[in-house]
Amino acid sequence: MAKTQMSPAQAGCGCLTIVVGAVIMFVVWLSGTSTPKHDPAAAAWYAARELVRQNLKAPGSATFPNYHTAQRTQDPRLGASENGDGTWQAWGYVDAQNAFGAKLRNNWTIKLRRVGNGWQMVDLKFD
Repeated sequence: MAKTQMSPAQAGCGCLTIVVGAVIMFVVWLSGTSTPKHDPAAAAWYAARELVRQNLKAPGSATFPNYHTAQRTQDPRLGASENGDGTWQAWGYVDAQNAFGAKLRNNWTIKLRRVGNGWQMVDLKFD
């Protein structure tokens, strides 16, 4: 059985393909791993989302929009802001099943506060 050898140009092309692929994978990974701890409003919104999820009839059916995508597109349907008294106001929407199994969109507004490393719900309203 004869061995085939690659020319230096073929070997270089293969290495370049691997490097380009690794860079693309890194950029995709980086874009999907925004850390809310660097953005207090995002941290409040994601905490609010989990508190809202806990108050649904079917939490496993819940689908929330992506906060960072909505901020880039300036979607007014969701966001978070600090109230100045140590609490945050967050708002958004969720698609989730109701008690009858129908998936409906519900708008929500929540007031929450940071307690230690976590968050505590002060008030929650569904529209």
